[in-house]
Amino acid sequence: MNVLTSFFKIPNIITLLNLICGSIAIYHILNNDIIIGTYFIIAAAVLDFLDGFAARLFNQASEIGKQLDSLADVISFGLAPGFIFFQLLSASGHEVGGEILNLNMLAFLLPAFGALRLAKFNIDESQSVHFKGLPTPAMAMYAIGMVYWYENDAAWQSVFFNTEILIIQIVVLSLLMISNLNLIALKFTKNKIKDNIDTILLLAVSILLFLLFNLSALPMIILTYIVISILSFNLKIFNKK
Repeated sequence: MNVLTSFFKIPNIITLLNLICGSIAIYHILNNDIIIGTYFIIAAAVLDFLDGFAARLFNQASEIGKQLDSLADVISFGLAPGFIFFQLLSASGHEVGGEILNLNMLAFLLPAFGALRLAKFNIDESQSVHFKGLPTPAMAMYAIGMVYWYENDAAWQSVFFNTEILIIQIVVLSLLMISNLNLIALKFTKNKIKDNIDTILLLAVSILLFLLFNLSALPMIILTYIVISILSFNLKIFNKK
């Protein structure tokens, strides 16, 4: 009974719901109900936030919870967006290879590099204030945005959704996840506004883009996130130390 109690704490239950949402998302994506699949990835992202919040609220943080969170994230924010890009590549109409192996399967670099990123995060204690490398939920949000962009803007399909451009995006996203690029963790670490100007700017731009383009804005928001982080940490524009 004690073993079950240690496993099924409130944060762990929320994490398992995250994993279930990711699994359901994959089911719908494979059945070409990609929009429905994106809803479940978004639900998984909300649950991913809530499990950490619950762990702090109920003082139930644990090593099991930490590892379980990473396993859930591999499914919801690695494998699920990988299948999104697989379907986008399939829709591009330039399938190269056979049924066993083909070019579209390059999409599965995303869950592979996502797993590497999560393993790296688990052993790197320096990522409590900021991230090193693109977080897997951010990559997943980029993938979701590509779906809505594809569905809502036919004029751009031939530009951003041809095979070559999709593969470039997959490779760049994969490398960003395992990079040492310092990225904002969206935490207000100090009381003064000037010490959080990068986070405030990111939130303001993100809200504006979302109001203008809805979920299609997600790729632009992620790119903005990367640019502001580079300006903040690497070029010291916002006086980060």
